[in-house]
Amino acid sequence: MFKDNKTIKNILMMLLSYGIAQLLVLTIYLLLCNGVVSAVEKQINMITVISGVFFLFWYYVTSIDMEDSILERLSFKYISKKNMLQIILLAICLSTFFGSISKIVFYFNEKVNYKYMFGIYNMNSISLLSLIIFIPIIEEIIFRGFLCYELKAKFNIEGVCIIQALIFAVMHGGTIYFIFNFVLGLVLGVLYHWTNSLHGNILFYIFYEFMGTLVLPNVNFSIVGIFIFNILSVIFSILLVMILYKDLRDRLIKDSAWKVYS
Repeated sequence: MFKDNKTIKNILMMLLSYGIAQLLVLTIYLLLCNGVVSAVEKQINMITVISGVFFLFWYYVTSIDMEDSILERLSFKYISKKNMLQIILLAICLSTFFGSISKIVFYFNEKVNYKYMFGIYNMNSISLLSLIIFIPIIEEIIFRGFLCYELKAKFNIEGVCIIQALIFAVMHGGTIYFIFNFVLGLVLGVLYHWTNSLHGNILFYIFYEFMGTLVLPNVNFSIVGIFIFNILSVIFSILLVMILYKDLRDRLIKDSAWKVYS
């Protein structure tokens, strides 16, 4: 599927640089905290944001001499208010579905604390702001912006969506989260493909994290109530996807930025 090794090299260098930035910032912060791991865990979201900012700065500096500027690799086209509302509702439904599944799993294991497992038991305001606002912006620029830019030059649309979702899931680590993150990455990839704009992706990601971090962990339902939530979220998600596809499918044909290779 690759015509040359340039795309592979660019993707590997980008991911390696992002990983190094995270490791470097994590190491520095660990040294500042005198090796206290618990202190680092409380600020892991802020560390992720700082790592992302360092990476974006490096990516900007190294892309100055390239044919396409860093801004040309990103798309922030206008999205109608109607589509924004649909995207927000879809984010709420998907987050509710994942949250309900998680609560069902943890419901049968009393030793596992839902809030602890999702890392929200000891977040301060900075960590919450980083998780809900800044991480969605940075990760959408990196994974759906730069990564998809590299992939779409060599892969068809389906390949781009699947590969970037796999990379997104692997980069986030954890066996429990892998499936959730893969599906999330897949949805975000398809959404970016439909709208050709990061505005919708960032909006989706922000509301997805808001629901999963501040709303669902504080909602207590019986196991029957959780199952009902699951069913409703699936139904509404399917309906919203159908509506979005109907409203945005014309852009798939008209958008010359996405090339389909048979």
